[in-house]
Amino acid sequence: MTRAMRIKALDLTPAQAGLLRLIAWQPGQSQQEVARTLGTPPSRLVLLVDRLEERGLIERRRNPTTGATTPCTSPAQEPAS
Repeated sequence: MTRAMRIKALDLTPAQAGLLRLIAWQPGQSQQEVARTLGTPPSRLVLLVDRLEERGLIERRRNPTTGATTPCTSPAQEPAS
């Protein structure tokens, strides 16, 4: 099964899968940093995060030091300080 087929079976868009991979590999980035890394407008990233959060695949956390919102892949992941 190809990567594209696995993504489709999980009912994820390629953009959603890319976002999940990025925040799993490089946790603790703010939404602004994630948008820059992915080369996507921040407004588009917010929509991606919203959809994944609605499905319970990620959650947002506020960094207590900077106040920036950080998408996390699971409740066990803490944003970097």
